[in-house]
Amino acid sequence: MEKWIVPNHMKQLADKSTRFFGYDQQGTIEYNFNKLGFRTGNTDGNLAINLIGNSISFGVGLEYNQTFGSILANNLGRKLNNFSFGCYLHENHDHLANIETLLKQDSDDIFIIQINNLDRKRLDSNLVVIGNNQEFCKKRFLDYFDQVTSLLKNKTTIFIYWDNIEYDLPKSITDQILIFNKFHIDFSLDTRKDTFGPKTNQIISKIITASITADSIL
Repeated sequence: MEKWIVPNHMKQLADKSTRFFGYDQQGTIEYNFNKLGFRTGNTDGNLAINLIGNSISFGVGLEYNQTFGSILANNLGRKLNNFSFGCYLHENHDHLANIETLLKQDSDDIFIIQINNLDRKRLDSNLVVIGNNQEFCKKRFLDYFDQVTSLLKNKTTIFIYWDNIEYDLPKSITDQILIFNKFHIDFSLDTRKDTFGPKTNQIISKIITASITADSIL
């Protein structure tokens, strides 16, 4: 039996829709959730793109078809499985269980792994804290990156990264990341400057599409 890790506030919205989600209380965007509690929309295709990330990839403040994942999926003629956690304080390691579950399906999927907010430490199942030592954050990131690259060694995988804190990360790692702290040019919510707007999502999708098509991975 497949076991998915889904934040409780998303799991409670399984098979439902809402216009008020997390810190988006404007009521102008409709958020639809699938039977597991992940955000979903109208992308189609026999092959999939599996998107792992946080509120940026979730698309807070954006209609589903404005998110870079949806645009990318339509560009490539694939369906989008968006496993991102929206409006949820978590650490990157929390995604590992879902990646492992996806690998059991053994399909020809593309994985997009979005990383940010390294300054997070999970103390227990209910508590994640920030304000951690930079060396700890760096060590945890390298551990996560190693685990993900090992798990996905036989898959087409693209890494993207944003963080408002600068870390001295090895160039051998950052060179493997397609987008590293670039192209954030507008916001989806005027009250939250850490959100990514439609122009930013268009640019992100264009860069990822070009990378994939250049390698003829369709």
